[in-house]
Amino acid sequence: MSTEFSPAPPRAPQVVFWYKVYVVLNALLYLAITAVLAAIGIFAPGALEDELGPAILLFVMAGACTFFALAYLVSLGFPRRPWAWVYDLVVICIGFTGCFTLPFSVALLIFWIKPEVKSWFGVT
Repeated sequence: MSTEFSPAPPRAPQVVFWYKVYVVLNALLYLAITAVLAAIGIFAPGALEDELGPAILLFVMAGACTFFALAYLVSLGFPRRPWAWVYDLVVICIGFTGCFTLPFSVALLIFWIKPEVKSWFGVT
């Protein structure tokens, strides 16, 4: 274990900017999916009247998309603390579950775990 002090860089590492772009785009993606699901529920109610299963599935999917959009957006207001770095890391890893977001998540993760980013957040 090193006892050397490494102060935080004077300005945010570039990956922090790209993380914010990633978060906003993912939140918009989840909100767009929620809007499509809401439109299906509003404009095609006949498709949901035959059985209860599709209506429940639509509600659960819309709720999950709303939850993930909020989970992404809330990280934009976090302070520079070690727990915020971990939360952001988890948010990046959530992107591993989608084929569209996987390449961006991998690229972001490679730079996110670098020492200068950890130092920026105060992770030791």
